Amino acid sequence: MALEQINEQPGILPSYKLEIFVKDTQCRTDLTLNAFIDFVSLQNNQTYVGILGPACSNQAEMVAEVSPYHNIIVMGYSVEVVSFADKLKYPLYFRTSSSYFEFKRVYSSLFNRFDWKQYATLTEANYASSIVTGVHEHLANVGVQLVYSRLIVLQDTADIKTYLKTLKESSATIIIGNLFGSVARAVICEAYKQVSCLMEFVF
Repeated sequence: MALEQINEQPGILPSYKLEIFVKDTQCRTDLTLNAFIDFVSLQNNQTYVGILGPACSNQAEMVAEVSPYHNIIVMGYSVEVVSFADKLKYPLYFRTSSSYFEFKRVYSSLFNRFDWKQYATLTEANYASSIVTGVHEHLANVGVQLVYSRLIVLQDTADIKTYLKTLKESSATIIIGNLFGSVARAVICEAYKQVSCLMEFVF
């Protein structure tokens, strides 16, 4: 819709017509590499504004690190990794969302406000480990204990029921979910089924 409006307004980008070329990389490194190679190899035949994505931090870092060699702007719309603050390393990377790591003080303030002393986490494998580790360290420094932590990889989605049962057996009632859409939905649906366990998810 935005693309159509820009193209229909001759005063915005006169003499230009924008098009979108979509590559679904699914937060997979192999698909991301193939998409970037395709993008660069076609650059001689097309005039590109830049790349929007990838959506996941690990793959975005990989693309953003090599994009300056091809003079390609990369725009992130959901990446939360801390390292992109280094503009010497990533001079052509820009993002519309702030780093997740900036919310560490929000978490600690929230835990302090409600006098919560412990929590558990469910983290999807594609989440940048430095972000999650940094939040854990910050909460530990303010006296909040991590009592259960589970890393979920794509093939583990069938085992979410087991993870939540383990959560139920732990002493945690506050769960921080570092999850993307499909896994988050699976976790919430399974938590709803196990309604006897009162849990609060923070996304």
